[in-house]
Amino acid sequence: MIEEHKLSYLQLLLERKNEADPERYVFAIRSLEQEARRCYAEPISLSPADMIEMLILDGCFIIELMWNFETPCLRDRNDPIFKMDCIINSLQRNLMLFEDQLPFSILCKLFNLIEVPNKHNRLTHLALCFFRDVLPD
Repeated sequence: MIEEHKLSYLQLLLERKNEADPERYVFAIRSLEQEARRCYAEPISLSPADMIEMLILDGCFIIELMWNFETPCLRDRNDPIFKMDCIINSLQRNLMLFEDQLPFSILCKLFNLIEVPNKHNRLTHLALCFFRDVLPD
């Protein structure tokens, strides 16, 4: 289910930004692909094109998920992710796992393309809001 949501979140993001295709994201992430590979403990067997696709889909999904979490008016009323608390709780916990993390440099690069460039403090704020219920006091 989440893999389908990643694609639909990317499509919604592109529509919201009035962009026809993700080529701009592909170009930006292509330059970080090797750096991203070095961030993982285990070698990743994906081809460069598949790795770039995974980084874009996962990164845009995470950014859109955090935006939708913080700003309920952005949510699609039929988005099943926000229909049950257990799905959000599961996503929060899964995204906290080390093996599920995307390099922060990828999220920053995508955030620069999606929102106002170099406002990484806003990205950090979104992340803290999203994870506030699972972070220890």
